[in-house]
Amino acid sequence: MSKHSRLVICFFFIVCLLQLSMSQVTLSRGWGPGAGKRAVSYDSDCQVNAKSLQLIFHLLMPEVKRLLGCDHQTMINYLQGLDRP
Repeated sequence: MSKHSRLVICFFFIVCLLQLSMSQVTLSRGWGPGAGKRAVSYDSDCQVNAKSLQLIFHLLMPEVKRLLGCDHQTMINYLQGLDRP
């Protein structure tokens, strides 16, 4: 393979890598709501209801605790099985 063909292949490879790595960076004024150019204006009807979140939390926590207990018991049973000859 000649030096010229190696140079052409290397150039082609670099151009392909550059095409794959191109991206667009959009700068905004901040991170909060309404900061970016595609920011949605928030209506008062769409705000988070604290009572609903609290209810969901209290409904989910006992189930999470039960699942963690089952996982813990399964791990204990597994480890006890390893101790037996």
